Amino acid sequence: AVATDAHTSGEDIIRDADLAMYRAKNAGAGGYSVFDAALHDEAVRRLRLETDLRHAVERQEFRVWYQPIVWLGDHRVVGVEALVRWQHPERGLVSPGEFFDVAEEVGLITQIDEWVLQASCRQVREWLDTGVVTPAFTVSVNLSAKAFAQEALVQRVSDMLQATGCPAASLRLEITEGAAIKDAARARLVLAQLRALGVRISLDDFGTGYSSLSYLQSLPLDV
Repeated sequence: AVATDAHTSGEDIIRDADLAMYRAKNAGAGGYSVFDAALHDEAVRRLRLETDLRHAVERQEFRVWYQPIVWLGDHRVVGVEALVRWQHPERGLVSPGEFFDVAEEVGLITQIDEWVLQASCRQVREWLDTGVVTPAFTVSVNLSAKAFAQEALVQRVSDMLQATGCPAASLRLEITEGAAIKDAARARLVLAQLRALGVRISLDDFGTGYSSLSYLQSLPLDV
């Protein structure tokens, strides 16, 4: 970082050099970066997003949209996938692409996952009670890698199903290939326990990473 008239102390220069260092690290080994105004603007934007995201979790500013899953044979809607959206009080609707990485880095993603799971289970129970859907209907909910890594995941899912009255067979949990292969032995155990509850399991993003068909066969999957 090069000293300018904007710097009033040595700490200011060190702060800016720190930002440049992180950009260089993110770009890969063997590179370098010189601080510029864009880095400062990005740091300010990131800090504001992190602060707003913490408030969003506290105030439950998230919404769930349901994308239909259609059986192509007769065009019936046989299920939905739960998609989380952030209804920001000033910016309006914020796409997950803008806040998911930050939520993961600051440890908020598991709270968001849990909220989406609860909202989705409640919605399915309401649809069943009003006759909008049949018992064969399912809702797919994505689990982040951090949520899947939680020790108490199976118990939390069980408690959520009981609290909302959602049938286990109506819930389909989606995990990514990356989350499944991080600890293969644990993944097989946890997925088997979830299926023992009656929950269905889907593997998402297969083919983007490890992509072993023999490994795929070893997992207790439905989709």
